Amino acid sequence: MIVDWNKHRHSSNDEKKKLLISWGQEFFNQNSNVPTQEDLAKIGVSYTQLRYLFKNLRNYHLACGLDSTIRKRNMSDDELREYLKSGAKIDPTNSSCPGFTQKGSICFNNCSCWIPQDRYVNEHRRSNIRHKDKFWLLHRLSYLLFIGPLEEDNAIVEGGEKKENVLHLCNNSLCYNPDHLKLGTLSENQQQKHEEGRHKHVAKSIPDHTLDDAYNFPELIKMVKDRCDITAKNEWLYRYSKKSNYPATSIKGKPYLLHRLLLANKLGKKYEEIKTARHLLPDGTEGQRHDLNPDHLVEGTSSQNAVDSCLTKAPLNRETILRIRDRAKIFIKNKGDAQKFDELMSKELKVSVNTVSNIRRGTSYAAYHDGQVANKPVSKIVIQYDLNGNIVREYASVAEAMQINGYTSNNMIYDVCKGISTSYKDFVWRYKT
Repeated sequence: MIVDWNKHRHSSNDEKKKLLISWGQEFFNQNSNVPTQEDLAKIGVSYTQLRYLFKNLRNYHLACGLDSTIRKRNMSDDELREYLKSGAKIDPTNSSCPGFTQKGSICFNNCSCWIPQDRYVNEHRRSNIRHKDKFWLLHRLSYLLFIGPLEEDNAIVEGGEKKENVLHLCNNSLCYNPDHLKLGTLSENQQQKHEEGRHKHVAKSIPDHTLDDAYNFPELIKMVKDRCDITAKNEWLYRYSKKSNYPATSIKGKPYLLHRLLLANKLGKKYEEIKTARHLLPDGTEGQRHDLNPDHLVEGTSSQNAVDSCLTKAPLNRETILRIRDRAKIFIKNKGDAQKFDELMSKELKVSVNTVSNIRRGTSYAAYHDGQVANKPVSKIVIQYDLNGNIVREYASVAEAMQINGYTSNNMIYDVCKGISTSYKDFVWRYKT
């Protein structure tokens, strides 16, 4: 059945549902398998459209009168054993077994991995199954049914650890063939991951190199530069770094952040003596964290690092920010003036209302390239009075008063301090003058 989804985009939802159900049933008859998200994409149906019509892929299969081949319920143990045997996809050519292609893996001559025929596989390459009102990882349930009990409380203890992990001898995390499974400890499981090269951080965090001295500057520069892409600004961007991480490597088993190590070599210091390394381009702007050009690295403090970041992202200069704060003091007198002020200044400066509001309240743009702080708000001491005018307690700030008394709104205390309200929680609040 050939379907051109674009021709039916103006059809009603009921017509679209009937079309997809007919197509799904015919697909199952031809392929002996339920259609997946990828199969639907081939005829032009996105997952967003499917979710709009059926909420999820599972509901779509149920609407078609189909059931995924590995999620049947209410079976006895014997019935489920036979079902798991018949529902496995076996590939004797090894092409579907990841263990066959990975260096040092343990794989059988004629690979007999049992792979679930359905496509319900999560991001960790695991398949779940429900049995007796409990969800199991498929390989753990297979061990339970074919080999023996898997009671975590009664697990065999070896070297102080419980042998309650089910390990794959074939290095195929989707396999549930009981001949390929064995009990092991968590340490054995982690060790096998490293030995088989399945640990997700191994390849990128520790690149291959022959450097055995962290302070051999010429060799370090050569090793780093070979692993970098050079930009038009002469930035050395490290290839083996994740977006949110600083470039790192290991030398003789000791981890190093490369930008700190390069700066230490450049300044003739030890790695431990460098507390903060700043990325600064020749024009004074902040550089990228993946930039390893030694000419763009300088020693500094965490405060200076924050200043660099603020300068890079600031659309307004220091004089404009000071002017906003000074004008706010004059303009804002009554309740509601603050919102009007923010809207007027945002139109004048062509920035968002939130930007002006944050500057006015002092919650952003506190730091600048010269290291000075512009009108940084200082917490005011607050005094708590009863309704008769007697002092109850003194607090270092409104936030402290709110926290100690368990109040959920500090705006009310501010309003009383400013004279907008008369009292809050049967107390009068005043700033200490």
